[in-house]
Amino acid sequence: MPQASSGASATLSLVQPSRSPCG
Repeated sequence: MPQASSGASATLSLVQPSRSPCG
C-alpha cells in the first residue's frame, strides 16, 4: 500500500477492522 493511500486505508480500517490493508 502506497503512502498516498494511507488515508483511504485508515478509513477502510475503521469501517472494516477485520480487514487490515496495512498489516
